[in-house]
Amino acid sequence: MGRLWEAVLFIACLAIRLYYSLAMKEAWLKQPNGPWVERFWPNPELERDGGARPMAVDLGRHLLLHEPPLLKSRRQLTLSQARELWRNRVKAGWKRVEPQW
Repeated sequence: MGRLWEAVLFIACLAIRLYYSLAMKEAWLKQPNGPWVERFWPNPELERDGGARPMAVDLGRHLLLHEPPLLKSRRQLTLSQARELWRNRVKAGWKRVEPQW
């Protein structure tokens, strides 16, 4: 009976990980007293680093009302690195916002 429960638990964990990997789309943070916005998003086109999920973080800002945004940089991070950056930004006062572009 113990092995059956181990198998059930293993399958349940895989199902949860699959759900979260499919559910994660993108998230946005805005600088508290400045123009900069960061977009965190999974990018399957980026090279995988040892099997880690590749994430992209775009830094940009709006210039004029009807003009395209200025994208200053794009960084390739693992999921854990992106989460750490997100936590640091939130601690520094950045706020979650709706998609900006």
